[in-house]
Amino acid sequence: MEATLRLMASVAILSMLPAVLTTRKKLRKTTLLGPWWWGVIALAVWTITWLVTEGLRLIPEGAGDQLWLASAALLTTPFIAVLGARRPGSRVWSVFIVAPVAIVLDLPAATAWNRDLHPAQLHLEVPMLAGYGLVLLMGAGNYLGTRFFVPAVLAAFAGLAIPASMSSIHGLPDAALARAWATLLSATAIWIATLEIRKAPSPQRTGFERLWSDFRDLYGIVWARRVLDRVNEAAIRENWPVRLHLEGFLPADPTAPQPLTSDQARQIEHTLRWLLRRFVDPKWIDERIAQSP
Repeated sequence: MEATLRLMASVAILSMLPAVLTTRKKLRKTTLLGPWWWGVIALAVWTITWLVTEGLRLIPEGAGDQLWLASAALLTTPFIAVLGARRPGSRVWSVFIVAPVAIVLDLPAATAWNRDLHPAQLHLEVPMLAGYGLVLLMGAGNYLGTRFFVPAVLAAFAGLAIPASMSSIHGLPDAALARAWATLLSATAIWIATLEIRKAPSPQRTGFERLWSDFRDLYGIVWARRVLDRVNEAAIRENWPVRLHLEGFLPADPTAPQPLTSDQARQIEHTLRWLLRRFVDPKWIDERIAQSP
């Protein structure tokens, strides 16, 4: 059973490399290229770690623990990077927030080195495991209710399984089994997310619906909620007959819905373009509102 699981994990981790590279084209008109690069780094380190520790078994267990903890820390970086993916500060966010968080999560590795520079096995305390859990919970929770919630949850479980296997908590699967399952989960998460990114928009949706749903799903509910509040401020001020909710534009008065006038539609488009300019390029918006009312 374990041999079969290891083989499945090996095939999965190697097969998703081309899939990840193809998603760059879909994200190049957005600020999500930063999180994408963090994801590529995390994937590369995870793949190398899997091959040298579980596939080929080229390094001792202590050094393997070092690599696996670094892999788990890097897996959190795309989640954190999304939370700062707004112009003009996205690069600063990566340098001063994303990288430091990854370093802090990887700090226990420094305590495992002895005087002979040979790393011992890692034994993480519960507070450090809780730190991983909190970061991953925030990252996955940001995608609650979106198309990317399932892959986010799978990736979160994969990221938590690695430090959990090194913790002092009894009754958890051993490290080898946890690493195989985590690798399989992370590969599955990336495949699902890649297919969702590459999926063609539904022709039944209007331009505004496509624009909003794509933004909400890609950036998560944290940024969606902030944009939503700003849009509804304008809606109240301009007396639009609709309000923006997480699921899209809905009538302000459900008992007496009113159609948008052409002027109101132009106002909504202008507002969305103004608010989303810090996240996406104008052409990205054009591709989604070409059929707006």
